[in-house]
Amino acid sequence: MMPHRYLSILIVVGAVTWVALLAVHGVYVPLGVFFKPFSLVEGVLLVLIAFFDSWMWRWRILRHWLVSTPDLNGTWKGEIVSTWIPAEGSPGTPIEAYLAIRQTFSFIKIRLMTRESNSHLLAGSIVRDPSGLYVVTGIYRNLPDLFRRLASPIHHGAMLLEVRKSPPIELRGEYWTDRDTKGEVRFTARNNDIFDSFDAAAAQRNAFVTREG
Repeated sequence: MMPHRYLSILIVVGAVTWVALLAVHGVYVPLGVFFKPFSLVEGVLLVLIAFFDSWMWRWRILRHWLVSTPDLNGTWKGEIVSTWIPAEGSPGTPIEAYLAIRQTFSFIKIRLMTRESNSHLLAGSIVRDPSGLYVVTGIYRNLPDLFRRLASPIHHGAMLLEVRKSPPIELRGEYWTDRDTKGEVRFTARNNDIFDSFDAAAAQRNAFVTREG
């Protein structure tokens, strides 16, 4: 969301430009009168911007002509296929995973949950590539369960997730870590609720909806 000071600067620049153009056309407004409602205007705009950033951008009527950023809010169900060799199992075995996404127009928060660990997005964004496809990019920290950290230490990584279709029906991509592993991820089912743990999401796995493209 736009910082308060930037909004103030934009209002001042816009107001000064408006006064100057009026003066060019022979209309003079006392500056004291013109800037008297400045605080009120600034407050109204701040409220509108905050409302748009949190909720309004998701309105269907706006998504037809104003907003193209995909709405990914909710929890996504999918799987990870990794080159990592777990304590039990073998590399390449699909791992059940859930992706909890909290998104506004200006930022995105992601939590990836598996039975053994959680990953938190440290920095990320949704960008549009040259082909017009939206991609979620980010740097994350993986935090394994306490008693698994000897075999699977805390680590960091980067990811790219392609957003398929509009409205989104699938998130698919790759990740790389600082322990020299990598993998593929794919999420195809979605629940509008945002779950905070693997167990909570897995308990509702039958409530996740897969949409056809």
